[in-house]
Amino acid sequence: MLEKIKAYLAENGADAWVIYDFAAANPAYIRLVGNTFSTRKCFLIIGADGDAVIVCHVIDLPGIQASKKAIKFRYEAYRTWQEMDRLLENNLSGKKRVMMEISDNGLLPRSSFADYGTVCSVKRFVEEVVSSADLFQSLSATFEGESLCLHKRAAEAVNAIKDEAFAKISKDVRQKGFADEYEVQQFILERFRQEGMVTDSAPIVAIGKNANSPHYEPTEKDHSLIKKGDLVLIDLWAKYDRPDAVFADITWMGYVGSAVPAAVQKVFDTVKTAIDRALAFLERELPRRDVCGYEVDDVCNRYMTEQGYGEYIVHRTGHSISLGESDHGVGVNIDNFETHDTRRIIDHVAFSLEPALYLPEFGLREEINVYIDGKKPHVYTPRQEKIILL
Repeated sequence: MLEKIKAYLAENGADAWVIYDFAAANPAYIRLVGNTFSTRKCFLIIGADGDAVIVCHVIDLPGIQASKKAIKFRYEAYRTWQEMDRLLENNLSGKKRVMMEISDNGLLPRSSFADYGTVCSVKRFVEEVVSSADLFQSLSATFEGESLCLHKRAAEAVNAIKDEAFAKISKDVRQKGFADEYEVQQFILERFRQEGMVTDSAPIVAIGKNANSPHYEPTEKDHSLIKKGDLVLIDLWAKYDRPDAVFADITWMGYVGSAVPAAVQKVFDTVKTAIDRALAFLERELPRRDVCGYEVDDVCNRYMTEQGYGEYIVHRTGHSISLGESDHGVGVNIDNFETHDTRRIIDHVAFSLEPALYLPEFGLREEINVYIDGKKPHVYTPRQEKIILL
């Protein structure tokens, strides 16, 4: 790992990576040093020459030394803030360009873990501080091996549970004349539990105007009944209950009736084609050049705008998927809408593609997950080719 970091720094003209942590908040620090809860400011300084030192308080030093991951580093401990300053100066003097967890204009919160004051403190000893966003994601957002296998398994499981949920809606409508958003949501959560899966929040089951809110969540007190003529959105995400597991996150659409209305079908076709175009763009461009997250967002949104739906776009095309307790990861987002994500789409990162249109009458979204390997996109979540008739 250190050799990889050293090579990245050299290739990008940086003298060091200054990883700042307080209270185990920085994923890059945790990945390299271990989950040691620092009660005072800690710095891991990795030089392009391969030298790596942890600057920490004497109180935190024993806990850091106890971490198996930290044995590869040397340690310099301080007692007072003046001593901390001297250690930073000693280790940074002579370095011109260093990387830290910041982002241009603060647009990438998942890459921003160094506060303004700490960055200013480091700037006293170096000429320039630049963003470590791409290096950070290569360390913190990539996964392969067993984690990739668990992502694939999760994709199969959530897809099967999605089918069961739509089947429940169809059965309930036939037998009772209606289904219940909240009951279907709870059915999905129970199936997650039965499969040994966990989620960070409840799935979305939404009809018509409810689906206009991207994060609508039916509750026991506030939900709607699903009846004939309703368009139904189900967004569900889960992972296996293991620390090395990765989420799968999908959204599918169903319609209660014998035929999908033409206006709904047109919106679905637009969203589906936007995903088709994004995948084709990745297939074409990744093998021959660096591609940034914002470019893929542009592909989707440009097409949907050309079709006359631009005013109904309210969020980015996709979010990162990586190791962690949230389905929203710390890597590149497919975004030039809410932010301008200039991080590169590199091998072993994953993200959702979920273009959506939110019209006054209904919201419609399709969501798949994309994993990059060999500079190609791989999709392990099945595509929705047509709206499910219920």
